[in-house]
Amino acid sequence: NESGIEMTLQAVTNDGDEYLWGVYAYLEGIGPVSCEDRQLDAGESTTCGASGPVWIGEHEATAWATAWTIDRMVESFVTAGYLVTP
Repeated sequence: NESGIEMTLQAVTNDGDEYLWGVYAYLEGIGPVSCEDRQLDAGESTTCGASGPVWIGEHEATAWATAWTIDRMVESFVTAGYLVTP
């Protein structure tokens, strides 16, 4: 168990054509993570990150983001594998 490792998500991108506000990201096993920007114009991205314990080996986790347009909530998620080495 290695604690305090920084996990960074760099894939929070507004790939739609509407302005988004209230951007939140979550990482399975960590919970809510902080994002540099909580408002994104169409095509803009933000980096989100959190610190938490990780274990050596191969893993899979889901990250998801939620945000609001002018009139509705939108949501997206991705599941990816990753490897932690000593």
